[in-house]
Amino acid sequence: YILHLYVGTASHIYLRLNDDNVDGLPPLFRARGFPELQRKVKDLIISQRWDEWLTGHNGGKEKSLVNVQVHVTTSKSKLMHTKAIEERLKQTIGELIPNIASDGNESDEATTKTVRLMTRIDRDVVQLSLDTSLTPLHRRGYRLKPHRAPLREDLAYALLMSGGLMPCWDSQFLINSDESFVADLPLPLSRGTNRVLFDPFCGSGTIAIEGASLQLGLPPGRFHPPPMEGTSFCNPALWEEMKSKAMMSVSRAKQDDDLVCVAAGDIDPKALDAAKANAKRAGVDDCIDFIKGSFVSHPLLKQQSKDGKKTNVLDDATQQSLLVVANPPYGKRLSPDETRSTIYRKLANALLSSSSSRSIDCAIIGKDLRIMREAGMPLDVAFSTKHGGLNVVAMAGSLPTKTE
Repeated sequence: YILHLYVGTASHIYLRLNDDNVDGLPPLFRARGFPELQRKVKDLIISQRWDEWLTGHNGGKEKSLVNVQVHVTTSKSKLMHTKAIEERLKQTIGELIPNIASDGNESDEATTKTVRLMTRIDRDVVQLSLDTSLTPLHRRGYRLKPHRAPLREDLAYALLMSGGLMPCWDSQFLINSDESFVADLPLPLSRGTNRVLFDPFCGSGTIAIEGASLQLGLPPGRFHPPPMEGTSFCNPALWEEMKSKAMMSVSRAKQDDDLVCVAAGDIDPKALDAAKANAKRAGVDDCIDFIKGSFVSHPLLKQQSKDGKKTNVLDDATQQSLLVVANPPYGKRLSPDETRSTIYRKLANALLSSSSSRSIDCAIIGKDLRIMREAGMPLDVAFSTKHGGLNVVAMAGSLPTKTE
């Protein structure tokens, strides 16, 4: 439950049903044919009393029809036909658990709970896992108006952390947890770290929203349903209590007007409209300053007026350290090859030529490592992954401070 509420970089959390490295769980097993697979899965179901927890209800011992989805992956194994494996596993589960929905059952799709069983066969070794959430965890629930090619929420979260922005958790929300577990939690940064977060290409606002949520200590899973629905492990009351306690801490933190300073900009007014709507649904619209226009003319990167007068609400932040986290346009959907490199160079020039004698940290993500390096910012590779079918890489580091 704690992982579902607070882990922001995961898309799924799997509960292992058999594993060689976990005490108390049955070991992995080999299966080179369908009869052997079904026999050993049957033994696992009986030994773990699946009929007692695969109830179709969220908690309690009442039983109703439950739909079991089986997702199969195989690699270098005798059993290769994933559809046939799925059918055999569903057949075996249905023979042992009477409340499993099948093609012959009449059930109400609106009320029947669905449970997903993950099956991985690697070199004939079988591992079964329970997907604790049907909805991927990176779908936070606030982004109902995505702009073109939006950055996935978990990637935005990881990019922010690679830039040095850590979550401000309040461990007092934990309930039914022992002190040793709480002591092992990552220590959060104190709120109000006197650093401004700036996203110059905000698009749907994902980076800005995730950044404001991180600094406020908002749980990434606050809009999600309780984990492990359709099983006796699901506890909606516990889930709501945990969310309520976590949000009470955030409400107290929001009373400080100088708590969070996040700036976001984009040249597309439609993108800004979508970002503002998403920020409002996420509950952080009062923490983000959205400005239409190019990052080159953004107040955070401009000198203060010669007479010392402030010209924008962000002028108060011009002497604070700056964290720039960006997802510049890349890929065929947004930017042709002849303009992709110029975006990075313009961003590098704008940041490096900033006249403020403050520290500037930067984290950017893109698909071409060579172009990103040629931009001239001294950044190191933070992580690489896939996004939208493309291989992407994130780079992060500190820019040299320009002193007078």
